[in-house]
Amino acid sequence: MVFESIYSSKPAAMFSLEHNSKNPEKEVCLKDLHERSLTIIAEKLPVFDMVNKKMCAAMGARSLIEVNDRTTAHEFIRGKNAYACVVNCAPAYEKIPFFSYAKVVPIVDAPFLFEVGWVYRKDTYHSDLAVEFIREVEGLFMI
Repeated sequence: MVFESIYSSKPAAMFSLEHNSKNPEKEVCLKDLHERSLTIIAEKLPVFDMVNKKMCAAMGARSLIEVNDRTTAHEFIRGKNAYACVVNCAPAYEKIPFFSYAKVVPIVDAPFLFEVGWVYRKDTYHSDLAVEFIREVEGLFMI
């Protein structure tokens, strides 16, 4: 197996623009997030569930909203004073119209990194469609 890194960063908090009007900061600390609910997507595979649990513990989340899909997660972020812990790459979110409701603010004291990349078998080649998809995703993270 090969892991090819595209982007690495400390996480950011994704808020609704509507609910973030009282906090126009350009960055946020963990303690500033404690008054809000952390929204996560429930994972069925044990390894991903373990990652979620470690992230929640590291974030010190006092209140947790666990949902089954991304659409519901985004509805909670939009409609409540909640946030999601996401990759810190505001330009990527700005390029996708779905996230027009959101503001992404770096978490300066986050105790971990997020890394975006590709995992594939060493002895295989990407199809033309896979190469095109990889280019599109890499383009989101080019700053």
